[in-house]
Amino acid sequence: MSDEIKNKDGEKAEETAKTDGTAPVEEKNAEPEVKKDEAVAEKPPVKKEVSVSAEPTEPEEPPYDFENDRVVLAVRKKFGDEVVEVTCNPILPDNITLEIKAGSIHQVCLFMRDDKELSYTLLSDQSGNHFEEGHFEVLYHLYSFDHNHRIRLRVKLEDEKQSINSVVDVWPTANWFEREIYDMYGIEFNNHPDMRRILMPEYWKGHPQRKDYPLQYVPERFRENWWKEDEQGKPVLTYEFLEDNRG
Repeated sequence: MSDEIKNKDGEKAEETAKTDGTAPVEEKNAEPEVKKDEAVAEKPPVKKEVSVSAEPTEPEEPPYDFENDRVVLAVRKKFGDEVVEVTCNPILPDNITLEIKAGSIHQVCLFMRDDKELSYTLLSDQSGNHFEEGHFEVLYHLYSFDHNHRIRLRVKLEDEKQSINSVVDVWPTANWFEREIYDMYGIEFNNHPDMRRILMPEYWKGHPQRKDYPLQYVPERFRENWWKEDEQGKPVLTYEFLEDNRG
């Protein structure tokens, strides 16, 4: 009985202590005790850098030695100083240009066509250029079917009056190419079988692709007066247009 009474008295004392505020209050934010073994934080393991060997790269090819190209050597051996300069396009290393003196272009073309080691049997294109400084250029684009090789020849002219020989007898395709160059630039080719305009009318004044050719524009309201229909309904130029542009 005495023990039960003591327990009841103890419980009553705890309850009164809680209500009076005299009971010890536990700290909510109290830090937990740290063991000595856990006091020292473990450092993360250091990862060792493993060197990865780079993939082997192929060595860069040296620039093409176009000066010692077999075609260049063959033409220089045959014509010597008639080859003024040799250049090469850095983007297309096999695109070599040989500058030839104007007086030797016909002989060089014959040699490059007939020599079996060269065999440039096709003139794929022939064009002209006119520069602000006043000089002209004629370009010959050659192709060899036997060797699957292209090369270009270049001839510089001081003006359109400087003579240059035709290569129609070497490559028949030059017939139309040289007529176009004459029509657009005014360069005449000696021994051409039909040296006349091919794009512009025969009465046209000047050569449209020259730097000194004036730019022209015909207003729309004037074009109606320059064209009319013939008896068959085909458009033809009027007399006023012919008079304004006749050479």
